[in-house]
Parts: sequence; C-alpha cells; structure tokens
Amino acid sequence: MHKTKSPYHLPEIGKRLAAKAKREGVAEHFPAPRVRKTLEVDSSLIDPYAKFLGEVELYLTRRAKAHAGPTFARLHSVPGIGQILALVLVYEIPAMRRFPRVHEFGSSCRRGKGAKESKGKRLGTAGQKMGTVQLRWACAEAAVLFLRQSQPGKESVAKLDHKHGKATALTVLAHQLGRAVYSRRTREPAVALQRVVTASPLRLFIPHILPT
Repeated sequence: MHKTKSPYHLPEIGKRLAAKAKREGVAEHFPAPRVRKTLEVDSSLIDPYAKFLGEVELYLTRRAKAHAGPTFARLHSVPGIGQILALVLVYEIPAMRRFPRVHEFGSSCRRGKGAKESKGKRLGTAGQKMGTVQLRWACAEAAVLFLRQSQPGKESVAKLDHKHGKATALTVLAHQLGRAVYSRRTREPAVALQRVVTASPLRLFIPHILPT
C-alpha cells in the first residue's frame, strides 16, 4: 500500500498499516477507481493470510521444540535471534557433522570468500554464491535486530563503522553471530551477551561461553 502511492506522486499515507483499524479509508487516498479496487482486494487478504501464517508458525514451533528442543532454546541465547530466525536456523542447517569446524559452517552461510589457488599461489576469489542463501539472510537479519535492541552493541559496532565503514561492520557482526550459532548447535551453554559487547573491537562478537 505504501509503495503504490509512489507512481502517482501522492503524499505519504502517514501511518503504519499493520493494524486493521489503521487500514480503514486508505483506499480513498488514491483517486483512480481501479487503484482503489486493487487496494481493497489486497487489504481484504491481509487478515486471513496473517492468520494462516500464525498457524504455520505455531505448528513449526511445536515441532521444533519436540525434536530439537534444547537446540531451539540455545539459539534464542544468540543476540538478535528470536523465534522466526531460530526456526530458520533449525530447519535450514543439515546434520552438523557435515561441519567439523566453524570455518566450514561459515562457508555454508556464505560468510567467507572462496579462494582460487594453484601451487600455493592465490589467484583470486570464487564461489560467492555457494552455500545456503537462507542462512546468509538469517545471519544478516540477526545482526540488524541485535543492533536495534542493544545499545552496547551499537556503541561497539560504531568503532568498526568508523574504521572500516558501515557495510563492513555489519558483515563482521553477521559473521560473528554465525560463529555463535555454530557454537550453540554444537555445545550446551548459552552466549554471554555482556562479554560479547565488551570484547575488543577486532574480535567484537566472537561468542563466549558461560560456565556450566
């Protein structure tokens, strides 16, 4: 609905439309009858679709808790990971025995550059799209959510931002959160957030383990 106004150069709608009450009368914002009809149809589909997605989410959450309960709970201890991202990380990661080291797992998350080498000489990078795009998205989304929720995290990442730029800072954070996910899938303890955000800038988000 917000994007529909752009081609018609209309003013901002001025409110969030997630709640049904706030969507009332939005179609009248557009003068063209065909556009109003399109928005009315789209609006009528939102609530049934949201209900269906809620049912699917509840079903998947119950299944995850039944067959991967401890793992599902430990993933919630990683900063920035909530219920949806935890579900993605449970169901998009194959058997962890495929990843004997965290480096292989990082490659599967597209969090590293493949190297082209011959006789020990590095010839460049390759394989940028190897791995699982859903895992790459989950790590990036966790980084954004972590920064949104954590003031100490913002202050720590600002140091990397100042030195390397915003894009590199977010990439580093997403990579380190991916390392934290690997440790949660292979170990019992949870992430110690306070130790994470007070780490040195170059090793900012390497996961620390709470004592058992």
